[in-house]
Amino acid sequence: MRRVLLPVLFVATACATFGSGPDVDGRYERGLQAILASDYASAIRDLDWVGRLRSDKSIGQHALLLGTAATLDPRNPGRDYAAASLFAMRLRDVGDAWTVPVGESLRLIATELASSETRIADAEAARDQAFAIATEQRAHLEKQLQAVAAERDVLAKQTAELEQTLAERDKLLKEKEQELERIRKIVRG
Repeated sequence: MRRVLLPVLFVATACATFGSGPDVDGRYERGLQAILASDYASAIRDLDWVGRLRSDKSIGQHALLLGTAATLDPRNPGRDYAAASLFAMRLRDVGDAWTVPVGESLRLIATELASSETRIADAEAARDQAFAIATEQRAHLEKQLQAVAAERDVLAKQTAELEQTLAERDKLLKEKEQELERIRKIVRG
C-alpha cells in the first residue's frame, strides 16, 4: 500500500507545486469559455479560483488578468469595480516584471471608473432632486397664480361696481345741478 501511495502523493504534490494540474487547467479553460459566452459570473468564479491557487504560475497570472478584464467589461451586467480592483491588486502583488505595472494600471483604472460612476450617480441624484424641487415650486406658483387671478377678478368686479355707482352719482349730481340752476333762474327772475 505504501509503495502505491508514495508515488501518487509525489505526483500530486509535484502537480500542485510545479504545474497547473488538470483541475486548474480545466477551471481556467471553463473561465475562458465562460467569458467568450458572456457568462461573466461563472468566468469570474473559475478565474478567481485559478488565480488564488496559482498566482505564482503563468496560468494563475493570466487568470487574474482575465478576471480583471471580465469584472471591468461593460457588457458584464454585474460589473464590479471593487472586485476588478482586487483582481488587479492580486496581479500586481505577484511581483513579476510585467504584472506590477499592468496590475497597478488596471487597479487605477478600476478605481477611476468607480469614482466616475459615483460622480454620475451623485449628478443624477442632484438632477432628480432639482426636478422634484422645480415640480413642487411650479405647483406652488400655479396655486399662487390662481389666487392672484381670483383676486384680480374680484377687484375687477368691485371696480366695475364702483364705476357704475360713480356714474350714477355723477348723473344724479348733474341732475341736481340742473335743478339747482333752474331754481336760481326762477328766483332771479
